[in-house]
Amino acid sequence: MPRKPPFEHACHRCGTAIRADEPPDGTNSFCPTCLDQNLREVERWFLEDYVYFGAKARSTSAAVYLTLFKSTDDVRVRKFAGLSIYEQFMFATEDLAMLYFALRDCDRRSVLDTFLGFEVNPATSNQWQDELQANDDEVLERLGLVKEGVPVGWIETIEPAQAIDALRKAVGDMRAAAHHRTVAGGVMVKSFNKLKHGFLAAARGDFVMPATAKREEWVTTLMVNRQLGRLVYGQIEVTEAKLNEFVGTIESAAAVSAMLILAYLRSTGWTPSSGAPSPN
Repeated sequence: MPRKPPFEHACHRCGTAIRADEPPDGTNSFCPTCLDQNLREVERWFLEDYVYFGAKARSTSAAVYLTLFKSTDDVRVRKFAGLSIYEQFMFATEDLAMLYFALRDCDRRSVLDTFLGFEVNPATSNQWQDELQANDDEVLERLGLVKEGVPVGWIETIEPAQAIDALRKAVGDMRAAAHHRTVAGGVMVKSFNKLKHGFLAAARGDFVMPATAKREEWVTTLMVNRQLGRLVYGQIEVTEAKLNEFVGTIESAAAVSAMLILAYLRSTGWTPSSGAPSPN
């Protein structure tokens, strides 16, 4: 039998009883229905801020690490910078997946609520890629951004044909991001998850790579397959050309996020900057 939380609160708006592990402390509490209402009331302000702040976090961080990479001849520092760009690259694909499911499910759950509770795992990565196999307009209709081939609530100064072309390109960019999460059995994501739970990466490559390899241009990640009793190695290229490619993809992901969020805001009748709170 599930444990019953010991403390009782009352929803500040409707009076519904709420049980929680924390005792009343004088701060307003809300039941799930009223919390959803609260989140929907503030989500458009948050999303407008996200366009100019949160969505750019990955690309801003990647640019800092790229500058670090270019500023030094220290091989280990360059590898650290390259690995950090790779991490931002994978974070950017997570952000796009989160945004896709948030927009898809916005009728039953606020976008902000999904943002606050979303977790990417192999199942959601595969589901994301599977759903993106539909044609562009089907995906956009699922997200509530297009209806019968026409963009919903698009910016008046942009021709509908230009808007739909831009949205379709955004879907293509999402497909590319989803592919990175699932290619080769999700090996890139598996490596990344190991990094999140312990820095299992090595600057040295002599125990994996042949002596003829350009070891200074690669970082090795380590995973373990316990069923087969073997270490599994991944290789991340940290050349300037490859890192520029990663940074370009991260910037594209930020642009896609901004475009989709602005399209969503327009579809709700929101006028950007109208009544938005101070960013401080």
